[in-house]
Amino acid sequence: MITLYVLDETEKFGQKQSPINISLGITDFDSKLKASKLKFAYTIGDLKTIEKTKNGFSCKTGGECTSELSGSHLPGRYKLWEVHGHWGTEKNSGSEHLLNGKGFSAELHFVFRKMKYGKFDNCFDKRDGLTVLALFMEEDSNDNTDFSPVISGLRKLVKNSNHADLDKEFDLQNLLPKKLSYYSYEGSLTSKPFAECVIWTILKHRITIGTDQLAFLREIIPNNCRSLQPLNKRRVKRSFKLVKKSSSKDNN
Repeated sequence: MITLYVLDETEKFGQKQSPINISLGITDFDSKLKASKLKFAYTIGDLKTIEKTKNGFSCKTGGECTSELSGSHLPGRYKLWEVHGHWGTEKNSGSEHLLNGKGFSAELHFVFRKMKYGKFDNCFDKRDGLTVLALFMEEDSNDNTDFSPVISGLRKLVKNSNHADLDKEFDLQNLLPKKLSYYSYEGSLTSKPFAECVIWTILKHRITIGTDQLAFLREIIPNNCRSLQPLNKRRVKRSFKLVKKSSSKDNN
């Protein structure tokens, strides 16, 4: 069993902390944010190993990583650093961010560092040092086969060691939904050091995670989500216009 780091909520870290509740009513459409400009160019093989962490797992890149994320809201080039996930004990309490007060089964984070700043640790004191591409995951009776390499890697960890090789054919890009509409805001890491250096890119459209896959993650650690943080004076931007639909809660 992995020991979870429990955040002392009496600690103070600043005014731009994450995660937050994304309330559509106070989000702003920004015509400069274009889903068509959001590009994730993943090189198969860049994610090489999976490791145990205090908060769950981390899929790590190698030294020659060439995978990048670019977008009209990002000031520069961002290179993939690592991938990790968050989940909870209940179907609707596994995502760190909420959408109109609603949670999801899990939330996957692709973490990128701004190439201009060099080493990962150099990014912590820069407001645009990192960007995190976040994907909401909804529980489904069928396994998400594109996520299976992560589960397979974790099974190796549970049995043998603190790290294991990932399937060389694992294509991270296949996890993305077809439509890349997104929300964006300035925030922080959701684990120590909680540095306010993140441009969040949160995809509107969800992907799935299998019931059995989710159950396995919960066996490793039941809950690894940080509590919601106040929005304060920040605004959340979106790349899409809202469409009024009487039966839709989030204009999906």
